[in-house]
Amino acid sequence: RPLLRPQPPFVGQYFIGLGLDVGGGQRAYVRGIAQWLYPGATYRVSVSHLADSAGQALAIFVDGFEVWRGVPSTAEWGSGGATFRASKNWAEVRVEALSAAPPATVFVDNLAVHYWAGDAFEPISLSAACNGAAGAPFRTATSIFSAAACFAVCEEEAGCVALDYLAGEATCLLYAAACEAPAHAPLGASSFRHVDACVASRLNALPVWGNTIRSCVEQGAASDFSTAHVCEVFQAVNYLLPTTPMRTCATFCQAYNMTCLGAFRDVADGSCARGPALTCTDSDGLTEDHICQCALPEHAQAYTAAGVRGGGE
Repeated sequence: RPLLRPQPPFVGQYFIGLGLDVGGGQRAYVRGIAQWLYPGATYRVSVSHLADSAGQALAIFVDGFEVWRGVPSTAEWGSGGATFRASKNWAEVRVEALSAAPPATVFVDNLAVHYWAGDAFEPISLSAACNGAAGAPFRTATSIFSAAACFAVCEEEAGCVALDYLAGEATCLLYAAACEAPAHAPLGASSFRHVDACVASRLNALPVWGNTIRSCVEQGAASDFSTAHVCEVFQAVNYLLPTTPMRTCATFCQAYNMTCLGAFRDVADGSCARGPALTCTDSDGLTEDHICQCALPEHAQAYTAAGVRGGGE
């Protein structure tokens, strides 16, 4: 199927239905989300519900927390000459390119357009907790009965960078730093990193990331850089966008399904050092490069109302 915006680079997503043969003659129906990154060969399917052909629930995903009932942890299939694997994960069924022949068939239907948004948590370990390996937790929440609920607690805390979820104890531990090698492994333990908005928006997966789009976190901007809700970057890709010659931060953020909060001139090419503030709709003489602050859509209104960011509209 054609991409919705053929001009590269682009990140997008479909709602998708997949019919999977999960073995033993049993067919499951997956209602979920398929993402693609263009250009490139990375695909992801985020599943919200898995049922057999009679509609009996086999797996239910609620805001990134899954309970499986008798379904294989891995299913494989081929489509249009490509082969993919879907394997059970903390919040997703991941789809990756394979070289082996598929044992099952995929049936795609119910396609409608939807763009990914929201805070993102990537697993550090699905079987172990950090347990203070990178510093003591600054908050402990009890009676937390799902990983999704633990994520929600983290989202409410501005300083939450990582978390442990201890399912056996219904406990959520929040940290200001993430550990690298979790080793505390009671039954039901897991650990996650709260990634910033540049990752959550998948902007960092584009081929031009690190070159013509550069993270202000990675370059150590002095203040107000990327957070879980806001992605601040130096960018010089406005010439690639279908809105040329507008070349504003508003059109840059919109191209990646985010909302512009502010804009600045760049002091030097490729640098996150901020020059004079611009408005989101200021083309600054049609220059292609600016420092742009883009917010995930569901958080943009709160930042705009508070007036806590630069340039604005």
